[in-house]
This record gives sequence, structure tokens and C-alpha cells, in this order.
Amino acid sequence: MLPLLAFAALACLQALLVAITLVLAQHSVDRAAQPHATRSQVARSLPAGWRRGMTLQHTKHSVELSLRAPAVLPGVGRVLRIHATAPEVRP
Repeated sequence: MLPLLAFAALACLQALLVAITLVLAQHSVDRAAQPHATRSQVARSLPAGWRRGMTLQHTKHSVELSLRAPAVLPGVGRVLRIHATAPEVRP
């Protein structure tokens, strides 16, 4: 019974980390869509654990950001990528 409870607690923690990553991704893509925003400014706005897995792309009229959620459960980190898109703000 105890291993099942431990697994459930880790799964809840993983779900919380995914939710935090979703909020961080949306905040960061909004910041990246601002005029004159740089990749380093966007990266500095993220906590250290999320910076390494960040990808940022500017398309014709929007900005796309992808963050990798920290993994608590082994092997889960490779599939937990959160994507966010925002329209580019014109000056």
C-alpha cells in the first residue's frame, strides 16, 4: 500500500510541475512577443530549472516558445514539453 501512495504523491507533484510550466510558458511567450525582447531577457525571466529546456522561435506574425517540465518520475521528462504561442506585438 505504501508504494502505491508514494507513486500517487509523485504523480501529483509531477502534475503540479506541469501546471507551473504551463503558466511560465505563457508568461514567457508574452514577454518574448514584446518589441525588442531578446532571448536572454526571456530566459532570465524563467527559474533556473526551466531555462535549459527552453526553445524560442519567431515566425512571421507570432512567437512560439517551448519549455520542458522538470520530471519527478523517471522517463517522463522527455515527453513533457509545453508549447505556447503569442501574436507578435508591433511597436
